[in-house]
This record gives sequence, C-alpha cells and structure tokens, in this order.
Amino acid sequence: MRFSQYSAWNDFMIKSYGQDIEEAIKQGRNLVMEKYAFMMEFTNPQYYKSELEPHLPVIDLETMNMVEEIAWYMVDCEKEIAAKYPKLANSGRPIEARGDITGFTSVETYAKGELKTYSKNTLRLYLDYVRENRAAGKNLALKVQEEMVKMYGYASIEDAENKL
Repeated sequence: MRFSQYSAWNDFMIKSYGQDIEEAIKQGRNLVMEKYAFMMEFTNPQYYKSELEPHLPVIDLETMNMVEEIAWYMVDCEKEIAAKYPKLANSGRPIEARGDITGFTSVETYAKGELKTYSKNTLRLYLDYVRENRAAGKNLALKVQEEMVKMYGYASIEDAENKL
C-alpha cells in the first residue's frame, strides 16, 4: 500500500525520501525497524524507554514539531474521511493514539513513528506540502484512500463505502 501513500506526494518529496533511504543504507540504519521502535513509545512505553530508545536516533525539537504538525494534519484528514465514509474508516486503523491496542496501532502513532525516520529536508518538504494542501482545502489522506480502494478493486471510494 506504499504506492497509494507515495502517489499523493509531490516529486520533491519522493526524491528527498529516496535520498533518505540511500543515506540510511550508507549508515547501516534500518528505517522500518526504527519506525516500529518509535511507534512503541506509544504502544509499549516502558519497553521503548528501557530497550529501544537508547539505540534510536535522537529526535530534536525542530524535527518533533514538524512530526507533530504533519501527524495532526493526517489525523484531521482521517477524521474527515471517517465522517463521510464510516464503513471504510471502521475497516482500518483507529485514528487517534488513544485507540492504540496491542497489535493494532492508530493512524496517529503509525504516522509519528514513520515521520521520525525522515530527514529534516523530507519533513520540511512534507510540511510545506501539508500546509499548501490545507490552505487549498485538500485532504491528502483522501487521495491515498482513493488510490488504495482502486488497488483493492473498487471503482471509487464511494463504491468501497457502499460495498462494505
């Protein structure tokens, strides 16, 4: 489903994230492992603090502020989708971190975990893109969902909602 996520990104974001991956490989970092470890800050805080945090990159305040703003935009977008397409929304992850349960992580927690693995450049580009879309009244999560339901064989997001 990565394709649906990246299909909503602009070319600058894609290029920057590609550079993030190349840099991570050079440094011997595993971004997928880091993402899931960062998610455990919310899903298993004690284990995260004692076993994982000491081995992860330190997230500075500037990065954390960008992560938070992007994640909250994504949460707001998902809430908007849930209001319009409740069946579709109920078939996916909980939206907010307070809905986290073992083995089923919220959109918010998943986003924060992943965003913490992005470089500052990618985060800046993403944040600019989020702000542009918000100002234009666009919902990036809707773009992702529209692509995803097509990949599952539905004609549209409305078709998926009606058939669920």
